[in-house]
Amino acid sequence: MSFNTIISGRVRAVLTALLSLGLCSACISTPPDDSAQLVSNWLLKAWVINGEPRALDAGIGNPTLVIQADGGISGYASVNRYNTEAEFQPDGTVVISPRVLTTRRAGPPAAMEQERLFLSLLPNVTRYRIIDGELRLENNESWVQFSAE
Repeated sequence: MSFNTIISGRVRAVLTALLSLGLCSACISTPPDDSAQLVSNWLLKAWVINGEPRALDAGIGNPTLVIQADGGISGYASVNRYNTEAEFQPDGTVVISPRVLTTRRAGPPAAMEQERLFLSLLPNVTRYRIIDGELRLENNESWVQFSAE
């Protein structure tokens, strides 16, 4: 058996193995691409901060989230408007820029605290899911859940 035949057989075996792995990886279930469903206006319905459920104050407007097709996100944080950028990936990961621009109005202490919590959580989420038409942004300890407006 010649050297070229041995090398060709090994290359063929490696290529076959790589192709097999590629085909098998397509068999692994991945989250569907929900990007078309993401582009919407969302209203915060529930949240858990550092493992503890938090009540939304009925006297304060719930934070909103507007996701635009270009990756911009904006909304109402409880007192002020905010704006930043996000990258939603088809695999369910999300990166939200920590550079959140806000207006600078003052409000009641409870509203300002709700806004502070919301704006501090937003850039720290790492995953998203759409569950029964609701958007959930989460990290290992916290999550926020929105319904479409």
